[in-house]
Amino acid sequence: MSWGSGTTNGRPGPELPPGVVDVAVALPRSLIRSGVEHVLAADARVRLVGRADQAAVVVCGPGFPTGPHTVVVGAEAPGETAVAVDWLAVPERLVDAVLHAAARPADGRSRVRPPLGRREVEALRWVAQGLTHRQVGRRMGLTEETVNTYLKRVRGKLDAHNRAVLIRRAAELGYLVG
Repeated sequence: MSWGSGTTNGRPGPELPPGVVDVAVALPRSLIRSGVEHVLAADARVRLVGRADQAAVVVCGPGFPTGPHTVVVGAEAPGETAVAVDWLAVPERLVDAVLHAAARPADGRSRVRPPLGRREVEALRWVAQGLTHRQVGRRMGLTEETVNTYLKRVRGKLDAHNRAVLIRRAAELGYLVG
C-alpha cells in the first residue's frame, strides 16, 4: 500500500503527502469510468494512477477480481474483502470507500475504528444485548425507524452485512465495552 510511503506495491515511487492514496480505476464503460475518475480527482487525498499494479486501491466493477484494497462499484462486494459502493452513491461515499479500502490490511479486515455517534453506540450496545429494534427505541425514546436508520449506518461503517457480523465487529473494535 502506498499511503505516504513513497513506494507503490513495494517499488520506489514518487513521495506522496501523508494520507494521499494512489488509485486506479478499472471500469469498462468510459462514461462511468470518467465520472468516477472526476469524483476521485477532485479530492486532495486521492491521486489517480494509470495501472492497477501502481495503485494502493483499485476501483472496479462487478466481476473483476477483488481483494482487500478493492472498491467494487455497482454490486455487493464478495465476502468481506472488497468494499462495495452503489452506482448511485454520493461522491463522498466513493471517496470514503477508497480511503477505507486503503486502510485495510492485506487480510481484508479493517483495524481502523470508524467514528460512531454517541446514539449509534448506545443503540449498538442494546442490540448486542439481544433487544429488538422496537425495544431499543423504547429504551432510547426513539421510533423503531430511527433505530433502524442508526443501525443501518453502523453496519455500513463497520462493514457488517448482518446483525451477527455487526455485533462481532463491534466487539472486535471495542464498541461494546464501557
